[in-house]
Amino acid sequence: MQPPKIIKPMVSFMLLERSIVRQKKAEDALAMSRIRHHGLLQESRLLHKGMRYLAQATLASSEEAGARTGRFLQDDVAQMLLGLNVRLQVLRKEALANTRRIKQEIARTQRLAATSATAVLRAVHARRGAT
Repeated sequence: MQPPKIIKPMVSFMLLERSIVRQKKAEDALAMSRIRHHGLLQESRLLHKGMRYLAQATLASSEEAGARTGRFLQDDVAQMLLGLNVRLQVLRKEALANTRRIKQEIARTQRLAATSATAVLRAVHARRGAT
């Protein structure tokens, strides 16, 4: 016995209907994927913009710290050099009067110069270690 002639078209219709449902689900999934990827792209762009801002802020902060250190070193060195200059002026005036005192002042001035140089080197090394 053969199946009625109406069954074949019904089976074809059911298969076509399943295919349409699968295709619709695939299209819906694709649309959702596009929406999700668009959101991820927007988030990525925002994060990239934030990273650029942070990098610029970090660089500016580092430059400001370097400038502060430079000003500090400049002020410190200027003060030390002024002290040395004052001592040398005193030595010049006392040169004629007392040679023993001059030798003591020279030794004291040399120690001040050595101490100043050490302080400057420490500051420079501390700055390099901080960056």
